[in-house]
Amino acid sequence: MQDNINPFSTRFIKPGQIPFQSSDESTALDELVSRLENQNWTGEIVGPHGSGKSTLVESLKGLISQDLHHVTIRTEDDHTSIYRNLLDWLATEKSGSLLIVDGIEQIERHRIEDIISRCQSHQIGLLVTSHESVGLPLLHRCQSGLEPFRAVVRELLQGRTIPITNEEIDYAYNKYSPNLREALFSLYDVYELKRRHRESK
Repeated sequence: MQDNINPFSTRFIKPGQIPFQSSDESTALDELVSRLENQNWTGEIVGPHGSGKSTLVESLKGLISQDLHHVTIRTEDDHTSIYRNLLDWLATEKSGSLLIVDGIEQIERHRIEDIISRCQSHQIGLLVTSHESVGLPLLHRCQSGLEPFRAVVRELLQGRTIPITNEEIDYAYNKYSPNLREALFSLYDVYELKRRHRESK
């Protein structure tokens, strides 16, 4: 039974699992890809932790031309080895490729500047996510909003009969915003308590 599987588990809310919620035409995915192409495949997605930057990157990757070879680097592990891996990749990659660095602010500033310089000299596109600008053309600024958050929760709850009330959704949003990922994680416990209560009846 689907109710037995908590929709707020990590596997359901990790980047790439939840579609990016565009708020207007200027943030429609195809519009963002077109803008990125017009910027020579160079740009930054800026916003606070958990505001949807990684989700947006994963959504954009599905629309980027298959002819454009791209690699995504996440900066969750050892930053020194990531930097070395980036240099190795840049040294051998041909022009016209795209490097995506998710969480580039985790790398030291002088190394970020080196990465940007090398991409420019090799004519390789660079798309990054960061908490604040690193000096690239802005592609999109991620901001949290209650309505997009409600929409994500409703989508996660599809096919399940255990309800999460608007009051519970709003409470999670107000407590953890702008970190929407933490807000979703907090609903894991809400759902789990309701599921166990139903089973105990």
